[in-house]
Amino acid sequence: MKNLLYLILLLALSTSHAQNLVFNGSFEKTDECVSYIGGFDKVKYWSKPTWGTIDLFNECANSESGIPNNYNGKQEAKDGNKYIGMYCYANDN
Repeated sequence: MKNLLYLILLLALSTSHAQNLVFNGSFEKTDECVSYIGGFDKVKYWSKPTWGTIDLFNECANSESGIPNNYNGKQEAKDGNKYIGMYCYANDN
């Protein structure tokens, strides 16, 4: 009986679909083409962080913040034509 319950639960979970609860999760919705370093404040449904900077990279930008070549190297977007980049730093003092 217990094994049958596990089998039914496994089949039910394998046929269910996930729901995306993050608005603009791939950072595609912006008001304009951001062609400068930074630009995260132009992404809809996201707020600018209070510390540090987040860079928005997109295909319509120049070579500093463009895709695939930019000041950090070369990287294609996984979905769409935009992605973000950030530096993380921890001070152990």
